[in-house]
Amino acid sequence: MASMDSDQLDAAFRRIAEEVCKATDARRCWSEILDISGQGSNERLANLDVNTDIDAVHMQLAEIFKTSPPAQDLAFFYFGLFERRGGTGYYVSGYKSSDAIAVLTGGDEPSFSPPNRHLSSRVLKAIDAETATMPTMRNALTYLVTFGAGAVLSRFATMALQLRQPVYVGFDSGDFARIK
Repeated sequence: MASMDSDQLDAAFRRIAEEVCKATDARRCWSEILDISGQGSNERLANLDVNTDIDAVHMQLAEIFKTSPPAQDLAFFYFGLFERRGGTGYYVSGYKSSDAIAVLTGGDEPSFSPPNRHLSSRVLKAIDAETATMPTMRNALTYLVTFGAGAVLSRFATMALQLRQPVYVGFDSGDFARIK
């Protein structure tokens, strides 16, 4: 697949967010994310076990919420993705403001930011490893597939916890979307 320009990346990002929002089956959604990002034929990514990773993220979140319970008046949860040495970072936080767009674009500090907020994901680690082997696809992998993975993991893990608040996923560097 040829590399995407910024308009194509932006449109694909929005399509992925829409797919995740309406998804009822994580495995099928993961396949759709790979197709949208031009990675549908990438067997290493297609064969990742997203359901096992969702279970792992669910268990991590349950432990975080047990040791650092979020306030009842949180308006939404935010799952952040960021670059760090050694790969993609992934964490949970929450905000009391109901204006998610203003808060997330304004760089406000979260109301809920537990010390144990960082999450581990085998899927994100596998994407990082794949990025190293395919430098020509870096944008699609680090932007679209990473966002899609974070979105699928966050959506289905929070559904399993029966959280009532909306859920947003995004990059600390800027782009985000509501996925639940």
